[in-house]
Amino acid sequence: MPPQIRITSWNISEASPVGLRHLSSAPSFLNYLSSGNTSELFNFGSIAVSPSGEATRVWTVRVEDSGLISNLRFWANATGLLTNLNVPFILGYVNSGSWVKGFDPTQNQVKVLSGTLPISQNIFRQDGTTSIGSGIGGSNAVYNDLDVSQFVYTKLFIAPNAKVGGYNMGASGALSFRLTFDFIQE
Repeated sequence: MPPQIRITSWNISEASPVGLRHLSSAPSFLNYLSSGNTSELFNFGSIAVSPSGEATRVWTVRVEDSGLISNLRFWANATGLLTNLNVPFILGYVNSGSWVKGFDPTQNQVKVLSGTLPISQNIFRQDGTTSIGSGIGGSNAVYNDLDVSQFVYTKLFIAPNAKVGGYNMGASGALSFRLTFDFIQE
């Protein structure tokens, strides 16, 4: 049976959700990008391309059922061009155990997201360890703020010469994020 994981999107301009990352009542909660084994669109919203097109979003991941995930590797299925649209872009990320309100990384600060499965883990638990558990108590897990990933600040840089318009890449799969991991069921 596949693990039930929850990916949560946070409002970077709001107060820190540290201590409440396992609750949708946290101050910066935006929405769930996944619940169980379903997924939602990771919306970068409208991006002004002049003088440069940039947007930052932040998310975390945790396990919903009993078990633990490790060896988390974050990657994308497209790099360099928005497929079939000839729009140059860079996908980058910065992960941190700390909340940085309003953090807007530059191209020099981000790690460029790989278009292939990374060899080693690049997303960690909030304290920097390699595994994220389902909380305390197995199938009766008590979820807490410790059993969650680092904040992953994801940044999309679009070339200034991009044509104005809606790209809506999620449905076509031309720009999709992937999170690959090992799962151990308790």
